[in-house]
Amino acid sequence: MVGLTESDFALARYNTDGSLDNTFSDDGKLTSDFGAYDNVNSVAIQSDGKIVVAGSAIARYNKDGLTDVSFGNHGSITIQFNCNDIAIQSDGKILAVGESTAFYVARYNTNGSPDVTFDSDGIQTTDFTQDPDIEYTWSRSRSVAIQKDKKIVVAGYWVKLGYRNYSSAFALARYNTDGSLDNSFSDDGKQTTDFDEYAHANSATIQSDGKIVLAGSSGRNHTLLDENSHFSLARYNTDGSLDNNFSKNGIQITSISGQKDFISDITIANNKLYAVGYGEFAGSVGIAARYLLEENASPFVAITNPVNNAIFSGPATIKIVAKATAKNGKISKVQFYNGTALLATENVAPYIYTW
Repeated sequence: MVGLTESDFALARYNTDGSLDNTFSDDGKLTSDFGAYDNVNSVAIQSDGKIVVAGSAIARYNKDGLTDVSFGNHGSITIQFNCNDIAIQSDGKILAVGESTAFYVARYNTNGSPDVTFDSDGIQTTDFTQDPDIEYTWSRSRSVAIQKDKKIVVAGYWVKLGYRNYSSAFALARYNTDGSLDNSFSDDGKQTTDFDEYAHANSATIQSDGKIVLAGSSGRNHTLLDENSHFSLARYNTDGSLDNNFSKNGIQITSISGQKDFISDITIANNKLYAVGYGEFAGSVGIAARYLLEENASPFVAITNPVNNAIFSGPATIKIVAKATAKNGKISKVQFYNGTALLATENVAPYIYTW
């Protein structure tokens, strides 16, 4: 767990029973001072157990809580942006996204140095401005996720500001491993989605089928002072288009407190999406919500051998071959029956029973 204490990085590690882990920094907790106004927003665990923490700086700790002096400058690196999220690639390189006037994506080598194979200097910025007549625009990258094919998905929001006119939308970009925009995604590598007057995406996750889910809040007043905001989700196909099979036209809006609701983070488990955030009841209250990602459709099963109306002369040995597929899951077994009598159970395709 990470957070702040007196403007310093703060980390704590707990055992599975909720007690502090005394093998971590002797008492289960530690603090680090990286400057006058530290903040911490994200934590990730490397495959070797080392801990990467990011916010106003990026720091790495060994499993025992000691600063990893092999990383950056004695365990930390100074960054020119406020980091909102990090992700660890399979090769150990660190992706970081954060605050700028545009999407700001940086990649670092395992020793903390900028990865110059990523957009030549280790940094990629992406502007979502579509209309040059808009008086002022900016975008914020809030979350990063890595696909199975190692492409990089970054989510946040895009703001359009004019005279007495504010609006914002979910913003999403996908990058190739070299940092270039992936033009197979929404033609130019970028996608925006309007909800109402404003929408801010704070978290992104990727389903096992490659579809991308964004989560955050939306409403009619970006200041959240007067109008309600709602738990807001959007799901995209692998080509960047909204998935119309998800809720209504790819968008799901849920009002929980009836006032100000806000998703902070999401994750997927067992074909369900879990969202955590807060709502304004009598004060701010933590909220957890669960959504079904797919309906549990019946599997498709067909006999492919013998063909329909095949005639056999007895005595005969008949090889029965079945094909079974499941749209939203996997086939665990296929059973062959003669009336109500079970003949055989097959767990691996091809599903064959010789009768």
